[in-house]
Amino acid sequence: MMHNKPSDVLFVDSLGNQYLVRDVPGDGNCALHALLFNPVFEVPLSGVSELRRGLVEYARGDAREACREVYSLVGQTATTTSFDVYLSEMSQPGFWVGTTAFIWATMAYGFDIRSHFFNEMQIPVSSSSLEFLKQHMIGYDDAQYRTVHVFFHKFRDMTTCKPAMYNHFAALISVRSMPINPANTLNCRVKAEICPWWLKDTSEKKGKKSKKEMNKDERKMFNKEVTLDYLKQADKGQHVAEVMASKLEAAQLRDAEIAAKLDVDVHDMDLAVHKDAQKPQCIDTAVTAVRTVTYKYDKRSWLQRATLIFLYLHPKIGKKNANYISHLLGVNEHTLLGWMTQKKFISGWVDLVDAMNVKAALSGIPENVQDYFAHVDPESGVSVKKYRSRIGRLETQNKLVFKGGKVRILT
Repeated sequence: MMHNKPSDVLFVDSLGNQYLVRDVPGDGNCALHALLFNPVFEVPLSGVSELRRGLVEYARGDAREACREVYSLVGQTATTTSFDVYLSEMSQPGFWVGTTAFIWATMAYGFDIRSHFFNEMQIPVSSSSLEFLKQHMIGYDDAQYRTVHVFFHKFRDMTTCKPAMYNHFAALISVRSMPINPANTLNCRVKAEICPWWLKDTSEKKGKKSKKEMNKDERKMFNKEVTLDYLKQADKGQHVAEVMASKLEAAQLRDAEIAAKLDVDVHDMDLAVHKDAQKPQCIDTAVTAVRTVTYKYDKRSWLQRATLIFLYLHPKIGKKNANYISHLLGVNEHTLLGWMTQKKFISGWVDLVDAMNVKAALSGIPENVQDYFAHVDPESGVSVKKYRSRIGRLETQNKLVFKGGKVRILT
């Protein structure tokens, strides 16, 4: 017979099924603990180390290509770490794993792992590793696996309903449905936590005086207590900042040690050891950060602006498509069009663009972007006759001014 821990609480899913929430240690292995703590997960493993090692060996073995495809669909949506580096990191004790590991466990051990959580509307929802495989992989259409349930939430705070902050798993142990007091469920705690202020019970505050009802001495004492509280919080914030700074420094040293031990470039590990390092990017993906010809937008020289304008005007590169140039090279679309229309800007770039050819223009942009236009004649240029005439017309045009019944010409 299983005895409940004092911290255990009941969770009711969207279908009305009841589960006992069994929390697990927050040592980076919570996802693996959540599987092993569930009696349905009947796999002869000695602990999280053996389960972690088994998943890594499975992903490196005969199922490597299938596991790589799963990782490309799930893991790389949030990181740029390569598959091999991820496997090396995953083999390290305490490395946090989640959805990718659950799907690999389904493929390796034959269990459907269903992850439950509260969405931002405080409604319990779930995702299934087997349903993912049926949708994206071949050979799982008729698979019928036993289900292992886990609960995804924020560490040490199960009532916060912000999926972006979730970072911890707990085991969900199915129990026989029975009449329960809704007030004793996790679902009720969640609703109470997000109850609007105007619905919360304020009876305990009714005995307190408002500031308007206080006399002079009481108001002084109240202000003194508020000031002391602010000072206490300020000291606490400074202490927290110092602790976090020391943890960050220790994490950076550990990251560098892991990179050296694995003999990999630390940039490939998606770590914040070198914050200013420029990572290689691929323009084929929609989530890639936009490029820029220069490091800062407000530091472009006239030659750099002329390069962007030349590429925009060229009939076989930009084709006068400002949106395309904006996404390709990171220049703001409205900024580019402003350079093309305002006289003070036209006079600054028109001579440079007129003297430029494709070879010179492409030399000013990243090499991986240059490859897209290798078919364009390197000696070809663009015509700026229209823009040059616009400047000449604006500079020589006489202005007629009507004032006091007389017409005067301004030159």
